[in-house]
Amino acid sequence: MLLFSSLGKDSVIPLFRYDTGDTGKLFSFRQFQRFLKSNGHENLLPELKLPLAAIYGRRNNYLIHKNKKIHPADIKFGLYEDFELAGRTTGYFKIIKQDKTPLIEIQLKPGVKPDNHLTSMFSYSLLKYIELDIPIKCYTYHDFPYGMELSYEHKFVNL
Repeated sequence: MLLFSSLGKDSVIPLFRYDTGDTGKLFSFRQFQRFLKSNGHENLLPELKLPLAAIYGRRNNYLIHKNKKIHPADIKFGLYEDFELAGRTTGYFKIIKQDKTPLIEIQLKPGVKPDNHLTSMFSYSLLKYIELDIPIKCYTYHDFPYGMELSYEHKFVNL
């Protein structure tokens, strides 16, 4: 069983979340061992022989556009596809609907300025995962309208 807590420094008791809505899969230690071995990474096998939980993302957290589901996890994969490109964003983004069309808003790291070339690079990278050409708007770190840091108390609403 997995338990998630949003325990803060000032909390007296942990607030466990037992129904997070995440999708994933549980792998036995033997399955994990076979996977690592078949991919030439047996050296990464942990000493503790515990099962592995692979968490993908929220079960019902997607947007439908042109009969395709757009999952935030797929956008995340696209943001981190290219190492150099990933280094220009904080990783925070929001999907909104603007006149029935999705728009992906991305927060850039401090000192990184948005421009057409950068937006095109994100668009190209995201196409590999969401297979739709969705408009993207990049914001400077301080101009991102949804806050500048991850809050463990409040989640972004991506839809």
